[in-house]
Amino acid sequence: MLNERRARLSHDAATGDARVVVEDGSSAAEPAGAGKKKVVQLLLDARGRLVGVDLGGDGLHRQVVMIGRHEDVFATRDAEATLYLDASQAVCELRIAGGKSLAG
Repeated sequence: MLNERRARLSHDAATGDARVVVEDGSSAAEPAGAGKKKVVQLLLDARGRLVGVDLGGDGLHRQVVMIGRHEDVFATRDAEATLYLDASQAVCELRIAGGKSLAG
């Protein structure tokens, strides 16, 4: 069983980063402080576009954010991301440096 949350993907033209913003169904969460770097596993489709991100963890604490469908995952790749947490310490956004190509 995974702790899965839906997310949306955008590209920050100023920095070249891919931005993955977690959708929680409530009002938009704002990052509460500086980001924390972490190695994550990118879930990619056959064309190399981002379908989701596995944030790691054990058991029920394993977190995955999905932009697309699980069925579209073709390959995985480790990457360093900067994670931003909301006031409840849940991941509300992550950024992947140089991730322009991930957005398609």
